[in-house]
Amino acid sequence: MNKKQIWKIILVPLVVALVVSVITVFILLKSGLAFSPSILSTIYLKSVRANSCDADSTCEVQGTISSINPLKFSSNSGLAKLEADLTLTKLGQTGGAQFITNNAGSLTIIPQSGSAKLEADLTLTKAGQSSGVLFKTDDLGGLTITPVGTPASGNLSEYRTILDSILMLRTVGQTGNVLLKNEAGNLRILPKGGSSRVEGTVYLTSLAGNMSSGYAYVCVDPSGKLFRSSTACR
Repeated sequence: MNKKQIWKIILVPLVVALVVSVITVFILLKSGLAFSPSILSTIYLKSVRANSCDADSTCEVQGTISSINPLKFSSNSGLAKLEADLTLTKLGQTGGAQFITNNAGSLTIIPQSGSAKLEADLTLTKAGQSSGVLFKTDDLGGLTITPVGTPASGNLSEYRTILDSILMLRTVGQTGNVLLKNEAGNLRILPKGGSSRVEGTVYLTSLAGNMSSGYAYVCVDPSGKLFRSSTACR
């Protein structure tokens, strides 16, 4: 076999392939199918496999995400963002808990059963602050409220708990109660039973009267105000 025969064997298939390619492209251009978005998107989807959630930055889901094993969401950045309200429920149940947020960043938790249970101590604080309020409960159901951390000013005397309402004190299982009210900075105690009982020593450091020191009588004036007196009450 000489060189001319070898070149014919090589060149003839190349020429035929080139002619077929040109004719194919011409037919596609005439029919409008060349570079059609549908064809390109089909090729893209086949190569990207977006529905497998492992190809691009977006995971497209038609309906339900299910797993026979515990489901884990992991983010390399350490941050996960859900741009929707969230309802937590169990498989086969209709009730659950809704987590709803607004544009201001506030979070509202709505248990559909009407109650929420937190089996842990709770600390409330503001973003960027180290101080806060710790809510702790004991085995008997008692509640302890404790300011924690350091105030922004560094002055520990600024620790305070403010209750902007009337406080009702009542023992479990009893109907009677004691109301504590703040009227213009004055504390008013209203026992529902009509009487107050103090089991211990009472110190009154601001009683006015006609004695500045030493022992004195404690009297009540016609308006019900206590005062110190060097003489017996009349």
